[in-house]
Amino acid sequence: TSRITVPPTTVGAALGTVTRGRRLDLVVDPAALRRGIGAALASIETAPRDADFTVNGTRVSVVPSVTGRQVDLTRVGRQIADGAHHIRAALAEVAPAHDTAWAEGLHITGLVSTYTTEHPCCAPRVTNIHVAAAALNGAIVEPGQTFSLNQRLGPRTLEKGYVTAPQIAANLDYEDSVGGGVSQLSTTLFNAVFFGGYQDVTHTVHALYISRYPMGREATLNYPSIDNRFRNDTRNGVLIRTAVSGTSVTVSLYGNNEGRSVRAEGPNVLETTPITVEYTPDPALPAGVEKELSPGHIGYVVENFRIIRYADGTERRQRFVERYQMAPRKIARGGGAPTGSTGPTGTTGPPPVAPTTTTVPPPPPPPSTP
Repeated sequence: TSRITVPPTTVGAALGTVTRGRRLDLVVDPAALRRGIGAALASIETAPRDADFTVNGTRVSVVPSVTGRQVDLTRVGRQIADGAHHIRAALAEVAPAHDTAWAEGLHITGLVSTYTTEHPCCAPRVTNIHVAAAALNGAIVEPGQTFSLNQRLGPRTLEKGYVTAPQIAANLDYEDSVGGGVSQLSTTLFNAVFFGGYQDVTHTVHALYISRYPMGREATLNYPSIDNRFRNDTRNGVLIRTAVSGTSVTVSLYGNNEGRSVRAEGPNVLETTPITVEYTPDPALPAGVEKELSPGHIGYVVENFRIIRYADGTERRQRFVERYQMAPRKIARGGGAPTGSTGPTGTTGPPPVAPTTTTVPPPPPPPSTP
């Protein structure tokens, strides 16, 4: 038995009134009451704890939930409102939001797929990758549920620990933005989903081809306009786990994908758009002197295939066709030379495996984090 004294100021802060017909009744807000005496209750109450999962190698086990015990302050509040000064309160059991039966029913038993991407160490974008990976870690996708990476991460803000880092702007130049770099986590998740055989709902490749990612098999991110979503189209849950180092990020999916196996074919380059050159006058440069402002990017249309083999031996072949825009090489020229552009440069990229044609790129996309 424990005795708790509730100060009059705490009672007063929790008091309110409610109209019932022609009668005005006194009520006590249990949430306000808990805020006032929460410290005293901490020694006698135990909070409920949801079931969890532990990973040992490629196997997954359920960590059982714990039922909590709390004072029923709704009942206590009613007695205070009725004028009682000495109240005998009992501890009541409080069930966790997700109990052991829920966790066991998800049938998350082992590793389904894992994918790692690498990056140079120590740049500000690495901080953003780590913050986002920590927010993604432990996510559960129930059977039939569609997972949204933007919804899971929310806005990227300084208050959450994100920092300023480069992202691709609408004009295809790079600009600093809070959270720049989280698209590396998005790309890593996309590939884990790709090889897990789960249903792709929506993803968007970067406006420009970035060589550190698999060509045509990546996913940029920008809140809230560009999302990365997939659907768990199995009868079992999916547990998402992340791991980071100074030079890499890994996303692993645990569950039971019902015997699916996945192989990839590609990339096949279908079209290329060679880099053109844009000149801008720069009075600060001597006549005839040129300074490169940006190297430019070749435009591509590329296809990849995902072949999913199911437990019954049937196969499904999925085609992904993606477009990367061409960004011109930009050069500042001294001596007041006129602005303008020239034809394609001799810059080359990955060798195409299909006849090359030149296409006109679409309008610039919204900003995205590389």
